[in-house]
Amino acid sequence: MKKESGLNIIGVILVMALIIIVSIFLINNYRNTKTEELGKTLKSNMQLIQGKCKVLYQDSIAKKEGVELVGKKLSEVDNYEINVFKSLGVISEEEYEKYYVLEDEDLEKLKLELTNEAGSYYLINYETGNVIITQGINGKFTLGEFEKEEEEKKQNEISEKNKEDNNSEEEVKQEDNQEESNEE
Repeated sequence: MKKESGLNIIGVILVMALIIIVSIFLINNYRNTKTEELGKTLKSNMQLIQGKCKVLYQDSIAKKEGVELVGKKLSEVDNYEINVFKSLGVISEEEYEKYYVLEDEDLEKLKLELTNEAGSYYLINYETGNVIITQGINGKFTLGEFEKEEEEKKQNEISEKNKEDNNSEEEVKQEDNQEESNEE
């Protein structure tokens, strides 16, 4: 009787360990998917902001009257989220004058139907069109970094597909060679 009881405990422990391992895998997969989707959303938002701000900046140059740029200069904003961003050193202090902080009201002025992410702001450099999010994802803060990551993923997918195609071709050649040697 004691022997059966010992086996039952071991079985329960193994089942629990398996459940824990599967749960960890599923949670990790969910987090990765959620982070990837947030990255895509941020990239889309940043592209919209970039487009609207480029038009506004070009209008200000064309009219020569000086269309008021939307947002507050980064150098003039002093709040917790912005100070944390500044401490990260994503941009140099010399560039603070060139970047504008876009609050939710500013995004409305640009006629964009989006808001800042919780605890974060979008920044724009009107001259270069560079857009930054103050609370980056996986070390990425600029639109360029998000676009570069997407391009790298596409290149990796192409490389993997080419490897698979090459492996398939080699397998076909090997099969042909075997058939030829069998015929001899």
